[in-house]
Amino acid sequence: MTYRFFQKRAIIVGLLALFGLVSCGDSSSQSAIDNSSEGCLMEPLADDSGIKVMCYGDSVAVLLHGKDGSDGKNGKDGSDGKDGKDGKDGKDGADGKSCNAVPLQDNSGLKILCGGDSVGVVFNGRDGKDGKDGKDGAGCSIKKIDDSKARIVCGTDSITFNLGGTSSNVVISIDSLTGVAQKGPFLKGSSVYLYELSDEQSLKQTKGNFITNVKSDDGRFKFTDFDLGCQYAMLLVDGRYKNELTEKATGSAIKLKSLIDVSKSKSANINLLTHLEYERIHYLVTQKNISVDSAKVVAQSEIFKLFHIDAAKFDKSEKLDLYGKTDADAALLAVSVLLQGNRDESDLSVLLTEISDDIKEDGKWDDKKTLAMIADWAQSIDEESIDLMKSNQLFAKYIRQYWSVENGLGICGSKSVFKGTVKNVSNSGSKYYAAKYADTSKTKERFICLENSKWRLATDIEKDTVEWKPKNSKDGTILAGPISGRKYVFDKDTLRYATESEIKDGKGCVSYLKNKSVMLDNQYSYYKCTEEGWTYDFEHLNIGSFEDARDGKTYKTVGIKSQMWMAENLNYDYQIDDVSYGSVCYDDDPSNCDKYGRLYTWAAIMDSANTKCGWKYECSPKYPVQGICPDGWHLPENSEWETLIEAVGGAKDGAIPLKSKEGWSDNDAGVSSNGTDLYGFNAIPVGYQMENASGYTAEDKLVCYWSPTEEGLHYGHIMEFHHYTQNVRVSISLKHWGYSVRCVKD
Repeated sequence: MTYRFFQKRAIIVGLLALFGLVSCGDSSSQSAIDNSSEGCLMEPLADDSGIKVMCYGDSVAVLLHGKDGSDGKNGKDGSDGKDGKDGKDGKDGADGKSCNAVPLQDNSGLKILCGGDSVGVVFNGRDGKDGKDGKDGAGCSIKKIDDSKARIVCGTDSITFNLGGTSSNVVISIDSLTGVAQKGPFLKGSSVYLYELSDEQSLKQTKGNFITNVKSDDGRFKFTDFDLGCQYAMLLVDGRYKNELTEKATGSAIKLKSLIDVSKSKSANINLLTHLEYERIHYLVTQKNISVDSAKVVAQSEIFKLFHIDAAKFDKSEKLDLYGKTDADAALLAVSVLLQGNRDESDLSVLLTEISDDIKEDGKWDDKKTLAMIADWAQSIDEESIDLMKSNQLFAKYIRQYWSVENGLGICGSKSVFKGTVKNVSNSGSKYYAAKYADTSKTKERFICLENSKWRLATDIEKDTVEWKPKNSKDGTILAGPISGRKYVFDKDTLRYATESEIKDGKGCVSYLKNKSVMLDNQYSYYKCTEEGWTYDFEHLNIGSFEDARDGKTYKTVGIKSQMWMAENLNYDYQIDDVSYGSVCYDDDPSNCDKYGRLYTWAAIMDSANTKCGWKYECSPKYPVQGICPDGWHLPENSEWETLIEAVGGAKDGAIPLKSKEGWSDNDAGVSSNGTDLYGFNAIPVGYQMENASGYTAEDKLVCYWSPTEEGLHYGHIMEFHHYTQNVRVSISLKHWGYSVRCVKD
């Protein structure tokens, strides 16, 4: 078989470097120097079919000419050779670089791969029946010049090299080296350093260092006219940068670095990825004997894999541009943004150091907690649909892919995750974590896959109905979702959210109940289901009555929304030792008590015989206070009066629907102050009794009702209805004055 090496001398140098024949500094065809103490030797095979390469006394490779290849594919003695010592089924080549030969697609020859890098192509020989253009197969040979030098010749190309002994690096002259320093872009004036490295085996820094500056706010820099004794160097940028998301300049500087090969390109970038790779590459090269190029491929792949990105087809990291148009550029931008997050420069620098240290030896970042936090942050910017997500769809794809896969949702729109899928986050480090779908101990949030291959937070009804199939309830039953706890009703055979009033009233105003009057849960009134929802049914007031077991008197009652009230004033003759105490009738005529009820002092309404409450006595009653009310009923405290007023429309004009329709004198402007008695409460103006007065005072102008709430030793609270205003209010009065009592049901 014959060899045709692409790029001529450069490929030959690459092969020699592979076998330890070329020093770090050699980039020309003039001299190839070995750095080892023993050096490498090359000698023809006995049958002149190829060249044997010897390093440290071991045969590390055989280069076959391929002449007289009987089958036109592998050449003589070349069958199955990968990197063995004799080219036959070898698997343990002494160079340890894991080399193999892969047939070309058209079977015209083999591609030689070492450490994952293609170092050359071997075409079939002159006489190969299946060979491609075999007549050009010139073959390779080696010619010894003297005891210290030899020349390898392939066709018209040749190279001279030392067989061993003293190292002598060759200087590489560079006209210019350009690049872009990016986190976001580093700002104009940022310092960029170039540090020469000693050799591929140790990658140690030497003293040949150079410095330049970023020339513009897009991060561009340039080195000119410098010499290196080795092709490998480290670039380092130190400065402030523009945040990719906020587009604002940072307040302090950070440092990023990049390991480059100046012999392969006149341009190289510095970015967050080159920085994270650096220590990993250094470890693979110096500790695992992997070539720099192979280590770069490995490190880049491992870092992208942390963010669930396949980098198999990506260019090397120092070739990527944060604002480029390729998939690889978008992936770099995604990783850069994810690690930036909401961090300041100090926190970012600490994080980059932690990642570099963690991945150095095994390529894995084991900080699951931080990865989960990054995923949650990525979800938030995806949900917000920030401008960068809208303008760069490739970037958006990688951001979305990271957080959804990291959180266990999978890639929305894939074969396994179709549109409409609703899932819980299975990553225990996420704030959205749920051990199983029904687990709501930490969060009630779930995610749904949309048509545009994007996840979003599911609505309550979307997440509730995944595992919950409630039955249709035509009576307006309020249903609770198992995940959100949200309230629902079935209406027209469709599950819908319950309205606030429906939830408050305990029943859904559904189509099945339209125009029907219903006593709602926790209500004492009838409501009608209308197009506006539940409305108070004034045509069906809940009027009733009860008998006071103490004296056999019967009282009307009325249900007003959530309360049941006496619809007339209390007429109970409160006695102590068979003597009426603290209660009077109008004109001291008992028959008037049947019409107007009685007026009571504070001591009487509080049942002072039992509570010791009254004039000059302060007490702290336990609510609710039954006081003078019948069993099952109690004195309404201030909050209960306020509930009543709110139920009928509020304090402003709240007296109108509660006042009786007649009996009230006109106000000072001559306008009637009668009410509508809309709810059946029937507040009639019975007046009050002052201290030591007989009968009633202002009996057509006001009515006041006692509350069990007191104000010190001498005062108690009352609810006032006046003729001069239609507003109602809570006020205070002397405890030994006489007022009416209305009781409310327990």
